[in-house]
Amino acid sequence: MQNGVWQSLESFVEKISIFLNSFTWAVLQQLGYDTYLIGGSLPKSRSLLFDAHNGIIVQNLTSDGSFHLVEPGTMHPILEPVSLNFTRASPVYQLTSYPIRFFKHGPGILKMCMPAPDQNKLKISDDILLEDGEKWKCLITYRTLQPLTLSYCFHLAQRIITESNLVPDMHKELAIFGFSGGKLTNIKGQQFVQYRHDGFPEVMKLDLDRTVDIAHQHFPQYSHKYLEQVHRYFTGSKIHK
Repeated sequence: MQNGVWQSLESFVEKISIFLNSFTWAVLQQLGYDTYLIGGSLPKSRSLLFDAHNGIIVQNLTSDGSFHLVEPGTMHPILEPVSLNFTRASPVYQLTSYPIRFFKHGPGILKMCMPAPDQNKLKISDDILLEDGEKWKCLITYRTLQPLTLSYCFHLAQRIITESNLVPDMHKELAIFGFSGGKLTNIKGQQFVQYRHDGFPEVMKLDLDRTVDIAHQHFPQYSHKYLEQVHRYFTGSKIHK
């Protein structure tokens, strides 16, 4: 590995999980493991892409259908695989003391929950969880399970290092990340953003219907109505029953 890349890894590992975890993902893939990237943004009022997070799930490690979490690129690395049960909340893994819950809507999907600021305004029942009498809402961010190349991981990570605000205020809106056609794709609000292999974004303005259509195309397990409700909720628009 080139010295400059390694120095960047060491310098930014505390802030950029996507760098080290993407590299680890590529290595595990080359070793023959069924390995996927999952992603989620921190539930705080932050706009920097530094505060997004991605992790690694290894499938079929101990038995057919098993899922394990590996997290080398965090402040508290998880190097020994942690077994995950997608039918209920993971009792093991937490990030910055905010619970992360995994749901088996489809592989590679993560929902991160945070306390609801105004419980009376919550309208989407599917996004409400009860734990010890407290309501939470889910900030939904996704990564699809498309193949990545190691060189693309490095291009993307280096671009993030130099341009930390590629996706400003992503915590305020529905944000969907995926890899489509070899490009990192982000459906944010009414923008469709794709990052080229050199890391530069290509932005296309969308209306609500087109945004929902693209989201449903990438994630067909969610209905058009559900995605529209979630979009309206996170953008502050009125939700129509």
